[in-house]
Parts: sequence; structure tokens; C-alpha cells
Amino acid sequence: MEFRHTPDGQIYVDGFSMTLAEFLALEPGYPGISGEAVGFEYFAGEKHWAYKAKGGAIDGPGPVDEVLLDGYIANRAVYEAALFPAPLPPPPPPKTDDEMAADLLNAGPVRQALGDVMFDLETRLAALESMPAPARSDIDAKLHAAVKARINPV
Repeated sequence: MEFRHTPDGQIYVDGFSMTLAEFLALEPGYPGISGEAVGFEYFAGEKHWAYKAKGGAIDGPGPVDEVLLDGYIANRAVYEAALFPAPLPPPPPPKTDDEMAADLLNAGPVRQALGDVMFDLETRLAALESMPAPARSDIDAKLHAAVKARINPV
């Protein structure tokens, strides 16, 4: 497990690479490097050292607290998810005219009330004309056909 801040402004957290600007956007409290150090490497439990601009290493602990660096290493998955979010699932296939009509017909109490009014009207007309009363399914079929015609006029 490692954390590296390279002289070219790259941050490596346990093998995951990002720019310093990206890292600062995710960890605005990162203290960075200062003094004659231009970069450093930290390998948890093994070594922690910095390097100078003109070459050579600065012995001893690097410029950033190791407890803080351990926390950054523990957050590796968070950084990766923030910078490379999982792709969105593909959109569902388009609905057929019948599916859209069914959705509209089942859209709630307004559509139900429309079917009830149409059924009542057709029943009364049938009685006036001495015809057999229509079945509710016949009225629903007419309503479905009308909605489908609105969706996909020919």
C-alpha cells in the first residue's frame, strides 16, 4: 500500500493515478509538499521519504503525516469512484404503440372516470335505440383504440 506525490504533479494512491488538481478537489485539506522537497513516496509500514529538486533524497519521514497518508490510502476506492463513475445502464427500449396506449389508459382515476362516462353514455344510447347494452370490455377497447390513434395517427 503506497502513496506517492511525484514532481510532475501526479498522485498515486495504491496504484491509482490522478493529477494533483483532481486529488485536491477530493481532499482539499491535503497539505502538499513544501521546503526543498519536490515529491515523496510513502509505503505503509516500510518507508517514507522525500526527494529534492536537484536530485537526492531527504532521509526520514516525508513531508506529510503518515496517519493522514494511511487515510488517503484507505479512501482509494472513493477517489476511483469519484473520478471514474460506473457507466449508466442503457436506456430501456422504446415502448410500442400498444404499450404507450396501455400506459395512458392505466394512468389513473381520470382515465378510469373517462371509461365510466363512456360506458354510461353507450349504455343509455343502447337503451334509447332498443339495442343490447355494451360490455365494459367493448368500451375499454374503443377507448384503447382512440388513445392508440392519438399516439400514432395514420
